[in-house]
Amino acid sequence: MPRILANPYDVPFATGPYFVDARDVLTEDGKINRAILLDDDARELERLLARPDNDRGCIAYGRVLACPVDAESRRPNTLAGTLATAQTAIYGRITGRTFGFVGATPGQLLRVETIKVLKGKRVNREHYFFFRVATFTVGSRTICKTDETFGEPPELNEKVLLFTEEAIGKDRNILLVPTAWEIVRVGADDRVAFPEDYVKAEPRLARLPVDAAIREIERAQRQQPVRRRGHSFPTR
Repeated sequence: MPRILANPYDVPFATGPYFVDARDVLTEDGKINRAILLDDDARELERLLARPDNDRGCIAYGRVLACPVDAESRRPNTLAGTLATAQTAIYGRITGRTFGFVGATPGQLLRVETIKVLKGKRVNREHYFFFRVATFTVGSRTICKTDETFGEPPELNEKVLLFTEEAIGKDRNILLVPTAWEIVRVGADDRVAFPEDYVKAEPRLARLPVDAAIREIERAQRQQPVRRRGHSFPTR
């Protein structure tokens, strides 16, 4: 797993790294590593590590909005709605994990190996995405990052369905998964745990075997409208 990922945004002010491993945010003498981190991120981390522990013995860090507008209010409540907004859909397996920070937000970087491309064209064999729930150490301190909208993170070797924008970065290997409904876990029994909203709208999605779930995704995608000259036409 990489310990540093370069910033994938091609804009002048995006000069710092996208992800920094927890092992690299401090220098050997325990100071914030300002040689790697942007000044604003370094100051935020300094304040974070100065916080007292909670009753669990760790630095508590709660939910962080993925964008200024609360994404939860824009959440699709059906599988078709999610597919309509996703540029990429992947069935994959988690093959790597490391802990650290995107900016000053703690979490874990996960590597997903593509098993099958369900939507999209620019899809690599492997991608990385950041999951905003994790418990890990930085120096002598333990950080416990929570987000009640995400649930538990996937484990190594667990299979997942991802619904995201196109991969970004020079190598097109970073997926942005800022919202909980864009990652769907597949159990050890190969049954898919679709969000409750999806199942409420379409009860047949409840605990579907993954092969059947993929067929449902492909069916829903065929029913997405195709835009031609300003008009929408349902596909057949």
